[in-house]
Amino acid sequence: MNNKIIAICLILTMTSLSLTAIAASDSLIETDNTLTLNGINFNIPDGYTVDKAQTKLDYTVDKYNKASTCILKNGDKMINITVGYITNGAKITGYDNIYGTNKTISGVHGSLLTDNTKIENNEVAFLHPLRGKSVYISAPDEDTLSQVIEE
Repeated sequence: MNNKIIAICLILTMTSLSLTAIAASDSLIETDNTLTLNGINFNIPDGYTVDKAQTKLDYTVDKYNKASTCILKNGDKMINITVGYITNGAKITGYDNIYGTNKTISGVHGSLLTDNTKIENNEVAFLHPLRGKSVYISAPDEDTLSQVIEE
């Protein structure tokens, strides 16, 4: 899990942030095929279940950032969903990610990461701001990733 925390720190560090005020939430709500993590909704693809042992809420990433991570598993396949926020109440409104390609997936504009040296345990990842928070999703493939994003 430390490697995941380091990866999130690297992504947040390599991102230039625009800031305004917002409140953060540390909730996790799971229903049938949906998941709400820190107030952001996601779909749970068929065959995947929440790995509660690896779910971590409201942990400290660094001096200014906290995050919540939920792992979904389907056999050997894994999806990492992480929602980060700034602890001083600031809001993430945009960023420039130097590792990815700008792309719209399931109606959401963000940065698609395909460099496996930057992604742990998966082939693709997607990073985007949403409602003042930073959303990071990694998945075995782009199709699975697109199923997670709720429009």
